[in-house]
Amino acid sequence: MSYSLCKICNEKRANKQHVETHNIAYDDYLKEYETEQYNERQAVKKINELYITTRYKHSEMNKQGVYRTYSTIDGLGIQRRHGLVDSDIRAHLKQQKTLAVFTPKDYSKFIIFDIDTRDIDVLESIYRALTSHVRPEDIHCSYSGNKGYHVAVFFNKLVPKDVLLKFYAIVMADAGNPDKVELLGVDGKPVKLPLGINFKNKDHYNNYCYFCNQFGREVDNSLEYIQTIEPIDPEPVYEAVEINYDASISRTNYFTDDELIEIDEFRELKSKAHFINYSLANKIDTIEKAINLGMNEPGTRHMAMLNIAIYLKDIKGYSKEETRTFLQEWITKQDTELYKSNSKEIDQDIKDMTNTVYRRDYKLRTNKRDGNLTALDLREILSIKGKVLRRLYFILYIHGKAYCDATGTFYMTYKQINEAGNRSDRGYLKQQIKKLEELGKVEIVQQDQYKKPNKYRIPALSQEVVMTVEMDEFNICDFNCDNCLEKACSYLLTQEEIKELFDRRQARSIYNLKGKCKNPRNGK
Repeated sequence: MSYSLCKICNEKRANKQHVETHNIAYDDYLKEYETEQYNERQAVKKINELYITTRYKHSEMNKQGVYRTYSTIDGLGIQRRHGLVDSDIRAHLKQQKTLAVFTPKDYSKFIIFDIDTRDIDVLESIYRALTSHVRPEDIHCSYSGNKGYHVAVFFNKLVPKDVLLKFYAIVMADAGNPDKVELLGVDGKPVKLPLGINFKNKDHYNNYCYFCNQFGREVDNSLEYIQTIEPIDPEPVYEAVEINYDASISRTNYFTDDELIEIDEFRELKSKAHFINYSLANKIDTIEKAINLGMNEPGTRHMAMLNIAIYLKDIKGYSKEETRTFLQEWITKQDTELYKSNSKEIDQDIKDMTNTVYRRDYKLRTNKRDGNLTALDLREILSIKGKVLRRLYFILYIHGKAYCDATGTFYMTYKQINEAGNRSDRGYLKQQIKKLEELGKVEIVQQDQYKKPNKYRIPALSQEVVMTVEMDEFNICDFNCDNCLEKACSYLLTQEEIKELFDRRQARSIYNLKGKCKNPRNGK
């Protein structure tokens, strides 16, 4: 960012540090003396507030009109070490590139009707239909920069996409179901931001994405207009859906909006990262013990010899004949009480087994457990403060959940941690793992041993979680009132539970009771 001379003293550059020596806030200085820079700065803040939730990936349209996806997660789009930042938004406003943003998989903080036609009647019909549910001043229209318009409403909290889809259907029905109107941000595709250039349109005099009114007329100053937009509470959307679909909708989430956004990133990382099965080392340990210590259970001869044959081929690089010789010598050292086969049967088994192992190129494998994350898992991961450290814990946690043994112990190298989406140098990575150890989240069982992968244990994966809940009680008052059940519901249930169990009229009646009852034991 370039700075001109201070307009107050005309002596030094007008950066934030110098301006504040004149006892004036930097934003106030810009507003008074550098209006264009002030408006750009405020527009960046508003775009962050209104449009952006997902930062780990975004799309950029270049001047040839081609979108490319950028991501901080390996294996998705073009690699970046940092997510979407303010400098990207400033480049968008300066028309150097055009940004499009993603929304979380199941939520969005805006609803945008994409009108793929210049028909003003369609624009006005969508706007008018929305005014049945939302105040006109909370509906914001913009030109797409090519051949249509966007009509948007912004919310101060995330709203489930299934609710937005139903609200879209309601508004479309109210507008007469016009053609060429789609809902943006619900199908996994990026949403183009306003105040930039739509490079797909080669008409340079008609490709700026400006704000307009419901008749398509451009507002006086789009950079100033966006500063006036305030996100609203989504309650009108919930009410419209409840009325039209006769369904109760929960307004509360188990996680905060910030946590939901980060969980969405966890989901993407989990699906794209290269989680390598290092529990293979556990299996190798077991086979090597069988080689050195021999059989210890009856009925395990064939499987033990099969695993040894695969190990000698796959890990040691033995030839088929070398493996046969090894197995023939190994079986002579075993307790004959542990198997029933005679020497002729065993020799034939070794021959058939080694032929199969080498012809079909058998590999050592282990089964991967389900790595799905529960709400309790996510709470545990989110308990870590700091995005970088939290991501590292997530990588170790999800890998451990899939491959750990009964004690929560598993193998993973520095290389594989980085391939799973961490991307730090060895020294810094060791420091971060040490921090997790100091927090009691990870135990370092084996580290930096020659030719052996690191071995960790996550206590949370081996601890039984016991949840105790203190239950409220409601004492029935011997039928001294005729609506004791409703009062009990008011006393014991949340508003969301009441909405789910009763129709709208009954629910409102129960809310008003507020748990009151004649029985003094209820304490109300």
